Amino acid sequence: MGVPIKIQLHVVGAVLKNRIERETSTEKKMEYINEALITPISATNSNKRAVILDDSISDFLLLNYCLKYSRVANSFVDVEASPKIEFYIYEKANAIKAQDLLVKNRSMAMKLYESLTNDEKKIDSVLLAFKENPTAYEDALEKLLKIDELYNKTTETVKFFITVASDTNWETKYLINLAVSKGKLNNPTNSSVYYYNQVLIGRTIDEAVIELNSGREEMTNIKNTLLKEVNLT
Repeated sequence: MGVPIKIQLHVVGAVLKNRIERETSTEKKMEYINEALITPISATNSNKRAVILDDSISDFLLLNYCLKYSRVANSFVDVEASPKIEFYIYEKANAIKAQDLLVKNRSMAMKLYESLTNDEKKIDSVLLAFKENPTAYEDALEKLLKIDELYNKTTETVKFFITVASDTNWETKYLINLAVSKGKLNNPTNSSVYYYNQVLIGRTIDEAVIELNSGREEMTNIKNTLLKEVNLT
C-alpha cells in the first residue's frame, strides 16, 4: 500500500517552469525546486524566491527525505540495487517510460543473445566480461545457458550484457580479459588499471583498447605478444 505525495507549488519564470515540468527524473526535478527555494530571484529582492510552496510543505519534506533514505529507491527500476530497499518512489509517467525502456532492453538483449550462438569466441568474451571462466564449461551450449542465467538476473545485468555483446571492440576486450585471466596482463584487485609487466596499458579497459589498437610500435608489439601468449593467433 503506497503513501500518496502531492506537491503544489507556484513557479516564477517560464524558463524554470519548463525545466521542472520537462524533467523526467524526480530526483533532478527536486534539485531544481530546492535550489530555487534558497536562491533569491535577484540581489535587490533577497526575500523573493522563484518557487513558492502552496500548503504542501509536509509532503515536500517527506519526498526530500525519501530521495535520500537508503531504504527507498528513486524508481521501481532501482529496487534491485540493494537488498536494503523496501520501498520505491512511483511516478506514473516515469514508470511507463521506464517500463517501456525495460521491454526494449529485454528485446535487444534477446536478439544479441541469439546472435552469439555461432560464435564461440564471442561467447567466451561475454563470459569473461561477467568474470566467468569459459574453460569451466564443457561446450558452447553450456556456456550459452550460463550467459542466459547471468544476464537475466537484474535490469542492470541486462544493460551490461547489451553493452558487452554490442561492443565493436569486443575482440580487443576479449584479448585483455583473457590475458588478465591467464596472468599475462596485470589488473590489480579493486582497480581498473592494466599493466603489461611495468608498462601502463590503460587506466580503464577502454583506454587499454585505444592503446593496443593505436598502431604505436610498443603497443603493437605488446598486443602481438599477448595474442601469442593466450593462443589467439
